[in-house]
Amino acid sequence: MEDNHIERNFLPVEIPDEHHEKESTTRDKIMEAAKEIFAEKGYHGTSMKDIAKKAEVNKASLFYHFSSKENLYRTLIQELHQTFTLDLTDAVKECRNVKEKIYITLKYYIKHISLNRKTVKIILREIFGVGLGLEISFSDLIRKGKTPLLEVLEEGKRAGILRDVDPDFVSTGLMGMMQIFFRIPLHMDREYEEEEVLNSCWDLIKHGIFIRSETI
Repeated sequence: MEDNHIERNFLPVEIPDEHHEKESTTRDKIMEAAKEIFAEKGYHGTSMKDIAKKAEVNKASLFYHFSSKENLYRTLIQELHQTFTLDLTDAVKECRNVKEKIYITLKYYIKHISLNRKTVKIILREIFGVGLGLEISFSDLIRKGKTPLLEVLEEGKRAGILRDVDPDFVSTGLMGMMQIFFRIPLHMDREYEEEEVLNSCWDLIKHGIFIRSETI
C-alpha cells in the first residue's frame, strides 16, 4: 500500500519575529522538561522548581508561561490530544478508500504513541488513578483516545468490508496492544520497532476482522 504521502508537518504557518520565536522556544523547553519529570516522578512528586531547573529557565519565566503546576500538567495532556487529532484528520483526507483510511489511522496511532511515550505515560497515570485526579473520568479518557480508531472501524463495517465484529471492543483491544508494545515490554525478549508493531497489528486486522475477499 502506498502510504508515503503521509507526512507530519510541524512548520508554523507564519514566520515568527525574534521575540515570538524566543518565547516559543522557552515554552517548548518547559514543556519538554515537564513531560520528562511528570512521567518519571508523577504529578505529586514534581515541583515547579524541578521543571525550571530541567528546562534551564528561571521561575519567573516558568510562571509567565504557566500560572501553576496544574495548568502546565493539563496543558500537556490537552495539547497531545489536539495535535494527534489535527494530524490524523489531515492525513485521512488523502486516503483513497476505507481500507486505506483504517491502515493510516492505525499507523498514526502507533507513530503518535512511539513519539510521545512520556506524555502517554502521564495519561496512563490518570487513567489508572495515580495522577493528579483530573476532573475527567476513566471512561472519558479512554473514549477520547480511541474515538478516531473507533469511528474508522465503524465506517469500515458500514461499508461492508469488515466482519460482524464490535468496533468498540476491537478499538479498545488495539489501543491496549499498541501501548503495551511501547510502555510495558516486561514479558518480551526484546524491544520492538515501530514498523514491527504496525505490521503485526495490521496483520491481525487483515486476517481477523476484514471479510476475506476484502483483505489487502
